[in-house]
This record gives sequence, structure tokens and C-alpha cells, in this order.
Amino acid sequence: MTKTWLITIMLFIIIIVLSFLKLIPHNLFNEDIHINCQDNTMTITGDGLLTKQDIDNYFINSIYQKNTIVNVVVENGIDEIGYRCFENFENLQKITLDNSIFSIDAYAFYRCFSLQEIILPENLTQIDDGVFMECSALEKIHLGKNVNFIAENVFENCLSLEEINFDEQNSYYASKDGVLYNSSLEKLILYPYAKQTSTYTVPSSCKVINNNAFYNNQYIREIVIDGSLEEIGNYAFGNCVSLEKILFKNEVITIRDFSFWNCISLKDFSLPKGLKSIGMYAFNGCNSITEIIMPESLQYVGQHAFAQMQSLKAITISTGIAQLPPWIFAYNISLSLITIPSNITSISSASFLGCENLIEVKLENEHGIINSTAFQDCDNLDYIYTASGCNLISDIKNAAGDIVY
Repeated sequence: MTKTWLITIMLFIIIIVLSFLKLIPHNLFNEDIHINCQDNTMTITGDGLLTKQDIDNYFINSIYQKNTIVNVVVENGIDEIGYRCFENFENLQKITLDNSIFSIDAYAFYRCFSLQEIILPENLTQIDDGVFMECSALEKIHLGKNVNFIAENVFENCLSLEEINFDEQNSYYASKDGVLYNSSLEKLILYPYAKQTSTYTVPSSCKVINNNAFYNNQYIREIVIDGSLEEIGNYAFGNCVSLEKILFKNEVITIRDFSFWNCISLKDFSLPKGLKSIGMYAFNGCNSITEIIMPESLQYVGQHAFAQMQSLKAITISTGIAQLPPWIFAYNISLSLITIPSNITSISSASFLGCENLIEVKLENEHGIINSTAFQDCDNLDYIYTASGCNLISDIKNAAGDIVY
């Protein structure tokens, strides 16, 4: 048999196998799942877990494709929506889920950009990571009395979300004016992206403002915090570009990384009393703040915490910290004078990098360490005085390593 005949036979076998695979029914992997599409509506019946594989297998032989589905109805019997099940159904507008469903797995409706309405089952108990992430048309959602777990990033980048409501009988979560809390109102979990109230008062019961709680809200202008807070989470107010004022009526213990990052309009602001820790980039990019007064209680400040604040002119450094971390005040172009108290014994690399209008630095201690790049690109800096009156500027400019004075 010639080589040509062998190749011909092999190609014939491949064609037969591929043809056979095309005829495999969509429910080969789960015989209990049945899917039907009509008039751009997908109806799903069966028992147990509905998987992404079930959905993908259906489309192999269907005239419908993901981008043609506008409505999804999951009927009685299905008890779990699987991982990434309806991901990238870009034109899906409405979802109705039967009460038999108790769990929605991670990223189940991720990037359903057109989703406007979802009817969630009363028996639903948990909503996993990123379930509605980037559902940018979703405006409102109502959650039932049995939900006991909502992952942190469930509604991330739901940019049209105006309110989150809960059944009053739910013992794990609560909604106050459309804002998501835990049941005791001690943790503010999420303030909806598109909630258009300009002023909001955090109740005195609240102890923690969650990571990303107000992140990217473009409408909020004023925040009043009535109670004492243990923590303001990572990115809690990040990129709230319209936020102008925050009033702390009581103590705050910890401000985490990026908490107020890029709040470019924030100007009516004072660091709260009792504050012990400020994380990295906490106020980076807050271009309207003119003065920072660190409370005496402050014990830790992270890198870049007060960097790139274009209007910052005055800084009072806490006596509770011993070191200025890298980039803490970098690129603050309005800063001209600063006094560094005697408790600061070390100034790290790039602490004042790019403060191009800084003219004079006063060191209140007699001895300490300054990294040679601490004042890099401070082109107008002429004086770095120690407590004894010695000017270190030439030592800094000519140094190859740390300066010990």
C-alpha cells in the first residue's frame, strides 16, 4: 500500500470521527440537564449542578450562540449554578432562577454587560467570587432571607448599581438606604457605584468600612462618620473623584493601603484622632489637600502614603514614628519648607523624590541617617539644617550611600 493511500485512509478516519463528535448530544456530560432555546430565551431544566460545559456543549449543534441569548430561565431541579456558567453572555438582559437553587459559583455571570434584571431564588445561601463582576448595566438587586455568604468582589465594576436590598428576615446581612452592611450594621460592605446621593452618614454602629466599599463612586461629595472605626479598608474610598469632605467625629485606628487613593477633590479633611497606622498609597494623588497634621498616636506610615499631592504645602510629622519610609512625600511640588522632628532617626530612599520646589529642610535631632536619594530631584533645595545648625546639602549631593550625621 502506497504512502498516498495511507494518508487518504487516515484523513477518511479523521472525517468520520469528527462527524461522529458533532452528533454527540449536548447532555453527554450530564444527562440530567436539558436546554432549549426559543425566541432568544434559553430555558434550562434538570437536576443538580449546571456547568459551563453543559452550556458550551449545547451551542455545538445549536443555531443560537451566546450573543443571541437575551433571557435565561433556570427551572425547578437545578440546585447550583456552576463556575463561569454564563460568562460573556454579552447581550443577556434578564435571568430568572428557580427557588431550588441554593448556590451560585464564582464568576457565573461575569461580564454579562447587558444584564439589567435578575430574580434570585429565596433558597439561595451563597454567592461566590465575582458572580456579577462587570455586569455594568445592573441597577438594582434584591437578596433573600437565606443568603449567608457574599464574596467581597461579587459586584465589582457594576457601574450602574444604585441599590442593594435584602429581605428584612435575613440574619446575616442588612440594607440601609440601599447600602450593604452585615446584620449588626458594624461593617459597611458596599456603597453602590451609581448611588447618586451627594452626602452620606456612616452610622455610629459601624466599626469597619470594608475594602472597596465606596470605590469609584463618582457622586459622593461628603462623608460623615459618626462612630469610632477600627478600620478603613483597602481602596475603601479609592478614586472617589468628587469626594470633597470627610468628617471624623470619633477615633479611627487603622487606614489601610490605597484607602483614599486618587480622591482628587478631597480638601476639607483632617486625620482622625487615635490613628495608629496609615497604609501604602493611602492618600496618594489627593491633589486638593493643602495640609497634613499627623496625630501623636500615629505609629506607622506606609510607602507613598502622602505622595503626588500637588497642593500639599504643610506637613506636621507625628512624634510616634521613627522613620520616614520610601516615597512617603514624593512629587509634592507645592512643598517648600518642612521640619522633621527629633524622633525621626532615618529618612529612607526617595522620601522626598521630585519635590522640585522644596527649599529648606530642618532636622530637629543631632544625629540620624539620610539615604543619599532621599532628596533626589529636589532641584531647588539649598538647605538641610541639623539641630546644631550644620547644613548637610553638599554632603547629600555628593554622597554615594547613606549619610550619617
